[in-house]
Amino acid sequence: MTTKQIEEIAVHTVGLYFSKSQAISPYISNNDKEPCWDGNLYVYSNPDKTNASLYGRIPVQVKGKIIKSNQIKEEIKYPVSTVNLKNYKRDGGILYFVVGIFEHCEKIYYAELTPLKLKQYIKQSNGRASCSIKLSLLDDYSASIDFKIRDFYENCRIQANNTERTINLEALTAPGKEVNLTFFASEMKDTKVSIPQYLSTHAVYLYANITDEFNNKLLRPVGEDPFSLKLIETVPATIKVNGKTYFNEFKREHKSNGGVILTIGEALKIELFPNKTPDHNVSFNLQEKELDLWIKEAEFVIDIAETHSLEIGGCQLNLQSQNTQQFLEWVKERLEHAKKIQRILIGLNVNKQLKLKEFTQTEENTIGILYKAICENQEVSIKEELPPVFTVNISNLCIALSCSKTPSGKYRIFSYKDVNEAIYYTDSNTTTPLRTSIYSWFQEEGFLSVCNIDFDDIVPSYQKVIEYNPNISQRANNDMLMMLLAYDKQHDIRLLKAAENLCQWIITIQDENDKNIHILNLMQIRRRERQLTADERENVMDLVDSVDNMGKVACYILLNNKEQVNHYINKMSKSDVQFLKSLPIYNLYECKDVNG
Repeated sequence: MTTKQIEEIAVHTVGLYFSKSQAISPYISNNDKEPCWDGNLYVYSNPDKTNASLYGRIPVQVKGKIIKSNQIKEEIKYPVSTVNLKNYKRDGGILYFVVGIFEHCEKIYYAELTPLKLKQYIKQSNGRASCSIKLSLLDDYSASIDFKIRDFYENCRIQANNTERTINLEALTAPGKEVNLTFFASEMKDTKVSIPQYLSTHAVYLYANITDEFNNKLLRPVGEDPFSLKLIETVPATIKVNGKTYFNEFKREHKSNGGVILTIGEALKIELFPNKTPDHNVSFNLQEKELDLWIKEAEFVIDIAETHSLEIGGCQLNLQSQNTQQFLEWVKERLEHAKKIQRILIGLNVNKQLKLKEFTQTEENTIGILYKAICENQEVSIKEELPPVFTVNISNLCIALSCSKTPSGKYRIFSYKDVNEAIYYTDSNTTTPLRTSIYSWFQEEGFLSVCNIDFDDIVPSYQKVIEYNPNISQRANNDMLMMLLAYDKQHDIRLLKAAENLCQWIITIQDENDKNIHILNLMQIRRRERQLTADERENVMDLVDSVDNMGKVACYILLNNKEQVNHYINKMSKSDVQFLKSLPIYNLYECKDVNG
């Protein structure tokens, strides 16, 4: 077969293929003498294909290739001169066709050579005279081909002058950055295909919507390659089993084969197969996670396994799952143990979720002792001597407890709040132990780690002690500062609110002349929540002349006057500066050039 015959067959095959289209007209010449190009595909917006409905023009190159093998491959490679690749890029892209001429048929292979794809091939040629491009087998004609060609035209139009102005994906996904992305999918305009459905079967070029220095709205390519994206939709729906509502939404993921995966909670996945077949695949996966969620999902799984049914948004599904008996027995056994732990944590006012794991033997022993003591109200035998207040650790939880020894030598164990013995403290200002709240025992580390703190109990616990220790405000103030130090490391808003409530109570029991330092403490609490108001700043400024140098430093830290902060720090002794650095007010100070 001559070269002329091969070319004529190739051009005829491509022309015949697109002659079936309602939106594309091929104009490709035989024996064309135009360098680099063989013709164009004209894209129309209406089937009438008039000049008024002309949407755009796409340059094409058509080659023929005799293929002796009888095996029709999905992809082939074909060499293209680097000079031509550069010309195609300069012109804004090209559709490249190679017609494979087999013994009994012809098959069209094509490559969508957008400017960005051409840029990659040119780089890949690395100075050589030619480069092999990859072409894919063109499916039998359908309307989806018209959509694909139109999207190619749009991608070339945007990329033509932007091949050196691409945006890195990582730059767009930086924390706090919001950006709108565009992709071309003309098929979605004329069909009922949803975005997740479309993206499950199509790779797309992404473009970032940006504004230039002249306030012009522009599209810039994201990266140099098309993206294969997987979108998981969150669908609102009431999920019930046996009349009980478990969830109010599910996740839906479209697969490339046309199937759909429904994920309910984290434990259940249902795969629905394409072509409207009644078949489905159900899988359970109860992973170790937070206790309350695990219990909810375990009950959900058990209900489904026993009833073989599930209701989603009012639609009843009959589910059959094979070989679940052994799994079900394991879930029930595990669920019984998990509910015991849950009862313990509720009884001890634990306000943090337990992370499930394989517990150590020590942890299992602790769980057993606490269940007897807290849930069954029994005395328990413990070998070692216990202090009145102590902590135990289970997984990620640190739980504060109290105990009392019975005449039998056993222990009764309670929450820390129910400690039977009075709590005393001594410090440099006391000669004899003074009564205080249980919360003086916590210190910074306790406020950081203990997970069963009753924040509403803190102020009342100091109020109960005031009749035994009229100077309790001094100790309460110290404990409040411990709360702030803990808050600055963990940012638990409950701790900050508790510190504010305690500070406000301290102010109410002070003489007028003793309130200044406590007002400053209240201001530093509020400064952690927000900027001080104009009135609050005025109050702080009014206090400057009535406090010592350390108080003045606190005032100017709150007022964000670093020059004055440094001025008064320089007047302080080295030991006072070190003490200042241990206080929570110093955490609000951002200046690093502190003397001492």
